[in-house]
Amino acid sequence: MSAYLDSLKSDLSEAQKRFQEYQLEMQRVQQLFQAAHADLQALQRIVDKQTLKEQGPHKPETIQVGGVVQVAAVPHLNDSDPVPDIQKTELIRETLRQHSGMTPGELYNVVKSHVARPYMYSVLKRLRDKEEVVVRRKKYHIKPTPKTEEVRIASSVQ
Repeated sequence: MSAYLDSLKSDLSEAQKRFQEYQLEMQRVQQLFQAAHADLQALQRIVDKQTLKEQGPHKPETIQVGGVVQVAAVPHLNDSDPVPDIQKTELIRETLRQHSGMTPGELYNVVKSHVARPYMYSVLKRLRDKEEVVVRRKKYHIKPTPKTEEVRIASSVQ
């Protein structure tokens, strides 16, 4: 074999050794990173819970829709409540009833203390599939129930 090929093979073996060393180092650093990330998340949850405890009575959440600040009347769940009295789907329905159309981001800002974002999207899809809500211009609007339609018709007839 030529001397050039021998030198390439030795360079290749050295590069493979360096690669393995750095790969092991990267795995070690990733483990440290994951441990630090888990610690950070745990501490963040503890701080959030303690902040909620110290805030005392819940203030109504506000969102800004189209330049107008709206206050949502959403019940607050304390950590001390043994069983939540509110259904998440009903909370989302009520929030949509109180507003004349909301984007998913606006809705999440109102219900985020009670509902996780992925679950909120799941509920919105289920409501859309049941045709309880419609989407117009990226905003969710609750369809009026037949009872409210009858009340409106009855009041307009009289």
